[in-house]
Amino acid sequence: KCAPRFWADLIAYNPLRKERNFLPDNPPHFDPQLHASYEPNHKHVLDVIAEKSCYVKNEIISIDQAYKIATICQTCRMHIDIEAEFTKPVEFNAEVALCPNKGSRNQYRYNLLHHFRYESKISSPVDTSRYDKRSRKRWVDKRVFSCSSTNCPLVVTVTTQPAMIRPDLMELLLSEKTREARVKEAARINPNVIPVDAAPQTRYQVLETLCTYIKNHKGGDQRSIFAENKRYLCNLGECEEVMRLAHFTRSPDPDTNAWIPSSSAELGDPGSQAQRDLCGLLEEVMILMDDEKHKGDAPAKSARVRQKTERAELVAKWLLGFHKYDTAIGWQFDLTAPEHPHYAGLGAVADMSDDLINWAYERQRACDPINAPYYFECFESIAKGRKSENLQFEVARLRSEGQFSTSDLESSYKSLGVDPVTSDDDLIIGVFKSRLADAPRQEGPMREDMRIIGTARRSEKILSFAKLAVGDIADAYKWLRVLESSEDQYILSAYKVRIEDNPDDEITARNALKLIAENRQSNVLYCFLEGNLYETPLEIGAAYSRLGIDDYSLSEDLIVNVFELRQQDAPSQTRDLRAALRSIGQNRNSARIQSYLQTGNADGISKGSAEWPVGLENIGNTCYLNSLLQFYFTIKPLRDMILNIDQFQEEEINNEGQEICSPSSHLIPEPHNIPGIFLLKMRRRRSDDCLQIGPMTKKIFLHSKKSPQAASGVAANKARPTYGPPTPPPDMPDRPPPVPPRPTKQDPKPDTNFMFGRQQDVTECIGNVMFQVEAAIKPESVDGNGEQIDLVKKLFYGRTKQTLSFPNSAETRTKEELFSHLLVDVAEGDRDIYSALDSSFDIEQVDLEGREAKRFLSISHLPPILQIQVQRVQYDRAKASAYKSNSHLKFPDTIYLDRYMETEDSDLKAKREESWVWKEELKALEQRLAELTKTPAGIRVPEALEYTHQWLSELKSDDEIEVQPALLRELEQRAISMRREGESIEARIQALQSRIEQQFTDSCNQGYRIHSVFIHRGSASFGHYWIYIYDFQRKLFRKYNDSYVTEVADPQEVFTHGDINPPTPYFLVFVKEDESLDIMEAVQRQIVTTT
Repeated sequence: KCAPRFWADLIAYNPLRKERNFLPDNPPHFDPQLHASYEPNHKHVLDVIAEKSCYVKNEIISIDQAYKIATICQTCRMHIDIEAEFTKPVEFNAEVALCPNKGSRNQYRYNLLHHFRYESKISSPVDTSRYDKRSRKRWVDKRVFSCSSTNCPLVVTVTTQPAMIRPDLMELLLSEKTREARVKEAARINPNVIPVDAAPQTRYQVLETLCTYIKNHKGGDQRSIFAENKRYLCNLGECEEVMRLAHFTRSPDPDTNAWIPSSSAELGDPGSQAQRDLCGLLEEVMILMDDEKHKGDAPAKSARVRQKTERAELVAKWLLGFHKYDTAIGWQFDLTAPEHPHYAGLGAVADMSDDLINWAYERQRACDPINAPYYFECFESIAKGRKSENLQFEVARLRSEGQFSTSDLESSYKSLGVDPVTSDDDLIIGVFKSRLADAPRQEGPMREDMRIIGTARRSEKILSFAKLAVGDIADAYKWLRVLESSEDQYILSAYKVRIEDNPDDEITARNALKLIAENRQSNVLYCFLEGNLYETPLEIGAAYSRLGIDDYSLSEDLIVNVFELRQQDAPSQTRDLRAALRSIGQNRNSARIQSYLQTGNADGISKGSAEWPVGLENIGNTCYLNSLLQFYFTIKPLRDMILNIDQFQEEEINNEGQEICSPSSHLIPEPHNIPGIFLLKMRRRRSDDCLQIGPMTKKIFLHSKKSPQAASGVAANKARPTYGPPTPPPDMPDRPPPVPPRPTKQDPKPDTNFMFGRQQDVTECIGNVMFQVEAAIKPESVDGNGEQIDLVKKLFYGRTKQTLSFPNSAETRTKEELFSHLLVDVAEGDRDIYSALDSSFDIEQVDLEGREAKRFLSISHLPPILQIQVQRVQYDRAKASAYKSNSHLKFPDTIYLDRYMETEDSDLKAKREESWVWKEELKALEQRLAELTKTPAGIRVPEALEYTHQWLSELKSDDEIEVQPALLRELEQRAISMRREGESIEARIQALQSRIEQQFTDSCNQGYRIHSVFIHRGSASFGHYWIYIYDFQRKLFRKYNDSYVTEVADPQEVFTHGDINPPTPYFLVFVKEDESLDIMEAVQRQIVTTT
């Protein structure tokens, strides 16, 4: 339930209720005939007991503090304490983020309110079989709730206790009968002071006396109360239990006959049991006194006892984060009508806005998928009741995605004529087959009924019958949404994404993959399918028999030859034949046969070459990590450092590096815990997240640090990339510590929460890997800002300088920052690398402190290795979904960065400023050209005017319609004028573009050669990764595609752009021309042979 529902249930909470209770229990499924039973008998009116509470109202909530609101009900005097702590561990690699937070709906931090789940395992509910409202012993009920957000650590504990003054003590204190008997007994004990006909004390006087005693006692008054004094005898004479409740004790001296207060030491401790009890008891007595005043029993001039009370609701709203939540429009619900139970079903309240209702439904479904049909029914009912177009549209969308309500489920059972309780899966399938044979035209509705029933029962068996089978190879490609020309690894990625997003589709997906494997005779797909099957291996005799081999002593080569002959004769039996060959290989412990099954290479196992790099095995969508490891391995200084680093927590990484150097085969398997080490801090994507090929932010840097000069710089507001301190990778500190602590050496343990089946992003991984490397290595030095200077900083980090200038002023402000990579955008279409970089470095007009200013960026220091990230994932607001831009980014094999450098060269400065002027003119011309060429009809404006002129000319011949000749002349002249203007603008644009391209052709001092190109083929939801790396020693490109490393025959493959779903670069690495041979070494093999 969300926070407003939590509070609504809390004020109706009665721990002694034996039926379903409002606060800890799920609300019952709504039944109109039982609606009256949902209403509570009593709603608490809670006031804060300030002395027992711990909070500062309206301050910013801090996760480092604990908060407590102690409350008491004005009506029933029940004590309810609300404690808030931030102790819940967040998800494995999630970033701590308190709710509410309003990121985009696709982001993991999208939580509009706290959403609480009852934690039954750590709660201590009252035993209702032992206690009731007449129980003399005071019970305690403790209920614990945690926020369901993976990022929010909030834990709320609700502790409830009954009133200290029980009903029987109320009778003893205040009933008319006991008060009359009390005064008579007082007169008998002390006749000299109390006359026999004395009137009994009023209820208010009795309470006032008790209040005075408690206040004095609580304040540390050490005076005893003599049991025979007039006031005590007349008001509390026989109420010994009440006095003990107030922590008084009888004097051990019978002659004294007095009540002795607690010790001063105990009373001096605000947290002592005595002080807590006295505080609560005093509140109860004062509430009873105010009640008597309202009844007219108090003296006429007496003031209200509790004058400075604070309503708990206001404090709870602040603490639980719902004091400013969005509410519905007034006409959407009736405040005077009882709240419909469907709101409680969603854990919501009636005044919540449509967006919050939608969000509450999503949270309920995510946290409790078993009851998803009921939540959908509640959601659909509320949408209809509110007559909300937005909610009704959302209902329609969810239905199109397969959601259904409990009513739909009941209807499906009725349609098939089966009982939901007594029918098992086999019976339901049998009925379905029978009905399908009798009424084949009803196949569609019947399969939908089976889908609903199978989903509700979580029955894969029923769901497999509900889904249409994949009939042929064309269906298989279509079902997996891949092309016939797609590579095997790409098909595997599509397969994994389909079953991750819809686990119930696994059977159909496997059938589709099997058809493709058989059609292609693909060893890669066969190995994947066989590796995911848990079949009992064939008995060795049966395996030889299946291949038709009688002589068990045949050589491995001959056995492989026999297998190939059998496969050619019966391709449809490939799977059985491979199972037989695998059993023989396992029986013989034959590496040759096992290698053949994996690669299809009948020439034996490749021994590898000292002149060729090794591949890395893909262990489940780790192509992103394979690409990154291959890239890092070619950087000689980094490789040497890792291979010689002290063996702490990087032991696994070090071993991996050694294996890349020394395996005797052409590839190495990747240890399954390596991705976990590299991505320890990376946010794990949810199943419904889109793959982010690049971060969604517009920041130019992964890491930045202000220089001393930055003190004079002030960030300016402008809707374009900002250059202030950036957001680091998820759940990472702001920067590596100056002197990182060395962790205790531990063996990495497998993490069951880390899902290898999900695609990850190289650019996200890079930031995390570099941070962990920096945290593990010793700094060479520390600069004046406390920044660690090390090999990583020297290789990858440069420095930019932001300059702000003001018109009519000599004032200039500068700010320097570190950067590890530059960000370029291709959202607006094809462009070259220089125009993409210009977007970050060109001058722009900004508004700063109410003044206009000009801002531009330059590079004050370039790193030896320059990394450029291509922003490809974009967001389509109209479709409310992410998509990948496949626009082409043109880049040469060498780029020159002189134009972006901080310089004192007057000629270069003049060229830069002239270029900026041309670009401003070019921008204005392109906007004007768009006005002339883009119309809703898809034609140019001059053409539209010409067509209009032609149409009106034809109408002129009609006597009934009069067309002014002046209008026709004006249309003709305007069409000619605008056409000429468009032609002139196009010519000027072409000239300007040529000038801009040629402006810096002679500035070639800062040259950088292309080294690596990270490639992605696919969409924003899935795809495959590989990398091209240039070997400077051998002057060739290689393609590293998981376990395959091949030479690129035509280098244009790296630079060109395809037409249909092209592979696109999204991370480019350049290396300084004069350092390329020293820094980069693509091949480093030290093959270790084994005997």
